[in-house]
Amino acid sequence: MSRVVLAALTAAALAAVSCGSYGGKGNGAEAASHGDTLLLPAPAVPDAIVEPEARAAWAAARWWEKMDFTDRGRSLDTAFMEQNFSNFISVAAYSDSAARDRSMENLLKRAEADTAAWRFVGYVAEKYLYDPNSPYRSDELYAAYLRAALRSPLNDESRHARDTFRLEMAMRNRPGTPATDFRFVTSDGQTATLRKTRTGKEILLIFYNPDCESCEAVIKGLKGLPLTERYTVLAIDAESDRGRWEATKMDMPEGWTVGYALSPLLDEDMYDLKASPTIYVLDSMGVVIAKDIPPESLAPQR
Repeated sequence: MSRVVLAALTAAALAAVSCGSYGGKGNGAEAASHGDTLLLPAPAVPDAIVEPEARAAWAAARWWEKMDFTDRGRSLDTAFMEQNFSNFISVAAYSDSAARDRSMENLLKRAEADTAAWRFVGYVAEKYLYDPNSPYRSDELYAAYLRAALRSPLNDESRHARDTFRLEMAMRNRPGTPATDFRFVTSDGQTATLRKTRTGKEILLIFYNPDCESCEAVIKGLKGLPLTERYTVLAIDAESDRGRWEATKMDMPEGWTVGYALSPLLDEDMYDLKASPTIYVLDSMGVVIAKDIPPESLAPQR
């Protein structure tokens, strides 16, 4: 996980898992009171499981065992489901890919007890893991949810097509794979490609739109950071018209390589650009290290 907020939640949730039940009512409690919200108890992981990743996998796979999805007072309650889902994903994020798949499969299998509950789980998963404005968003966890949803008998034809497309996009340019190559023109009029952008440094690839207020704010914040000491910063306009890019290209920070995409990045879904800006980190050979990272993660660690 690359999300700062989710990383903090992971640490807190794993601490709860390591201590047994969540809230102190014991394994037989259906839920623990937490302010105005009821929480499902975190499963008490056997002491014999000592590795943090294995403990997270064991707990995530059993997170929903105390949940009765036919109880619509809980299964359709936004506060209840969102709180418990955020606790669940904060633990599932710490497990490996196969364990994440198993935990999502277990969640949706249990939710199939009530069609409305199953659909509501989908709504919560989309809000937390897919929405570009969510600090919890994660392609890896959302892909695990989508794989489970696509296997469910409750996934109808229209939803199946949407989920299939979203899964394809989530798996595109994921960490550990070579970033899709594309052509662009630089601010000095040279034609270049991502594949041939080699300086010996990691590449900070920023997809932006010069008319996007969020992009302007993020770029202004990044301007004061010593990014070029570590990265080749490559800022690519993938959305606006060429004339607008030409009129604004010189406003970008000094030392950045600024380009306008000549390849149809959006029309051919070459990259999953749900929002602007979208930031990737690539190694010096163009392999994805991190996908869709929050700008604040680039600030120097204190």
